[in-house]
Amino acid sequence: MPTFMERIKSYIRMCPVTFYLILINAALFFVAVFTGGFTISNLIRLGGLVPAYVIVQHEYYRILLSMFLHGSTIHFLMNMVALYYLGTVMERTMGHIRYLAMYFITGIGAGV
Repeated sequence: MPTFMERIKSYIRMCPVTFYLILINAALFFVAVFTGGFTISNLIRLGGLVPAYVIVQHEYYRILLSMFLHGSTIHFLMNMVALYYLGTVMERTMGHIRYLAMYFITGIGAGV
């Protein structure tokens, strides 16, 4: 029976995009938690999507950063469960590059 670390390594080899997307989401989750929590002002400070900032102040990076920010712990956990299960299937079905492109195209499209 494979050990826990062997299973993780196998998953990373099989679905590296999903693994790193979860890792990026987790990193920003902890940044939010340790820099002021899920308050509106903190999320905006961290790059939350505010249309006026994007349009008037040309802060286009917010469209990308907002893809990885979450409004609460339950929001983060539910999104990561969905990303793990659906992302694994999608990545294996579509391939790494197409899956990553689809992730960013839909994320940017939602932000726009």
